[in-house]
Amino acid sequence: YVNPLMTSRILDISDSRSEELLETLFEVMTDRTLQWEHQWREGDTLIWDNRGGVMHSGRLDYPKEELRRFIRTTVSGAKLTPYVFKG
Repeated sequence: YVNPLMTSRILDISDSRSEELLETLFEVMTDRTLQWEHQWREGDTLIWDNRGGVMHSGRLDYPKEELRRFIRTTVSGAKLTPYVFKG
């Protein structure tokens, strides 16, 4: 739950270590080589798993008069396997 616009520090570690870790996280989050940008076509449906910490950013470059439909669902299944960042 790290966001460059809202996160100022990590609690329970030194200020310098917090700044260092956040800088690394922000670099990874904004690395264009790690991002996927969908090229929409009529009839497309996208599904992603938010359990793993996906950072989603909605687009605002679509015509405002176009209908967009969002349906939220929850799928049961296997427990989440945490990802451990080694950076």
